[in-house]
Amino acid sequence: MPWEWEYLDDSDPLVAKMVSHTTLFDKYVKLKPGDYIMNPQFLRLEKEMKFTVREDDVYISTYPRSGTTWTQEITWCIMHNADLEAAKAKTLMERSFFYEWDYLFPLEEGQPLPEIVLKMDPNSIVFPGNTAPAMEKSESPRLIKTHLPMSLMPEEARTKKVIYVARNPKDVCISYYHHMLHFEEYIGSFDEFVEYFLADLLLWSPHWRHVVEHWKLREMPNMLFLTYEELHQDIRGCISKISDFVGCPLTDDQTEAIVEHTSFDLMKSNKSVNMENIDDMMGLKTQEFIRQGKAGGWRARLTHEQNCHFNEYIQEHLAETGLYFPET
Repeated sequence: MPWEWEYLDDSDPLVAKMVSHTTLFDKYVKLKPGDYIMNPQFLRLEKEMKFTVREDDVYISTYPRSGTTWTQEITWCIMHNADLEAAKAKTLMERSFFYEWDYLFPLEEGQPLPEIVLKMDPNSIVFPGNTAPAMEKSESPRLIKTHLPMSLMPEEARTKKVIYVARNPKDVCISYYHHMLHFEEYIGSFDEFVEYFLADLLLWSPHWRHVVEHWKLREMPNMLFLTYEELHQDIRGCISKISDFVGCPLTDDQTEAIVEHTSFDLMKSNKSVNMENIDDMMGLKTQEFIRQGKAGGWRARLTHEQNCHFNEYIQEHLAETGLYFPET
């Protein structure tokens, strides 16, 4: 069924300010169900993207900056018998495809390519239009990342295995701000970014609805719901859960090898996952894609007033679910 959508109302002063600070696009759309904020290119995705769902596909779905890369690398290693040399041989983006990547950039028919696209290597996986065909041709089983909620994914995909990862919205917001500065040319202040996050105006928002939608599905046999904080507190337990969920048993030695391989220090220095190679393909100055890698970092960044606003946000939208973030 086609998506229902409407343009975000830029007569609202806060929306207009947000749009002026996120310089890749001059308009955003709200997709239903869920009123999720997307760029207008997503309307092309639904019409144009050729994607064949496979029985053994595994999806990792998250709101941005919730532990996606970490979970991808752990899961890929589990699904490939802890072959860490193979994991290092190709970038994570070549091993675990980003479902909607081709539609993240402002490409208008008949218009010149935007500067960010002109800098990209046209033969690389990151060049818009290259990811979806590569995903179609790749061997099974596929591990596919998406920031789309499953309600906006193809209906058949929703019945396959989905690993969902949630994170404390305070830490999500801070990490997302740094990501937007680097990858999406955000030019506003951090304080303004917090305002946009809490007003559900950022791409893939509302954060709370994204989380709640999947929390409600956590008892479904095809859904594994994890939190970033849980990964920090009990990585071996999470590896065991993922291993059981995807049907790929590990030995104790393989588990320990994956624990070490996906430790923060090694992930931060591993070019196959830290986006350094992707930066090269995109013609960007290398930044820290994997920043601090810890839970509770918000304590050092949020003001008392901002923390209070986040607590109100959590109380309003998440309290009744019973979902608890230990660092809240």
